[in-house]
Amino acid sequence: MEPSNPNLLEGYDLHHFIDDAHTPPPPTITVTSVASLNPAYTTWKCQDRLIFSALLGAISVSLQPLIARTTTSLDAWQTLANTYAKPSRGHIKQLKEQLKRCTKGSKSISEYMQEIKTRVDELALLGKPVDDEDLIDRVLEGLSDEYKSVIDVINALDTSISFAEFHEKLLNKEASL
Repeated sequence: MEPSNPNLLEGYDLHHFIDDAHTPPPPTITVTSVASLNPAYTTWKCQDRLIFSALLGAISVSLQPLIARTTTSLDAWQTLANTYAKPSRGHIKQLKEQLKRCTKGSKSISEYMQEIKTRVDELALLGKPVDDEDLIDRVLEGLSDEYKSVIDVINALDTSISFAEFHEKLLNKEASL
């Protein structure tokens, strides 16, 4: 399977870790009837764990359980690809609808933002990214009247605000409530 953006792994000559056409070296080698640990396998295992950790860190916290039980970076990659790489129109529409219905309610700002960010990340994985300005608008739509002052300030800006700055403003407002 080809990754959608293999540049980093190819740049480090590590793309074969997520390509099922390549197999890892055997864990042991036998020389003159004596089995011993294969140094090539040890190196492979270390690199595979690093790639697995990078994959784990690159996905939303809510998606991490999908790959928690996988044992190699290839297993993790294939699990994610099988789950998200074949977008169906219905799945995309479902995610967009979930995104529309997200409201802060009784959740903390961090929980609310994470819920929205998870849906947005899933849409991006399916080839339907949401730009930051639309993301911020979506978050604003789900806030209650107690955030009206922040909503008014953000809506009055002539230039866009980064998602991180926006998150910080909401956290500050939450702390003052």
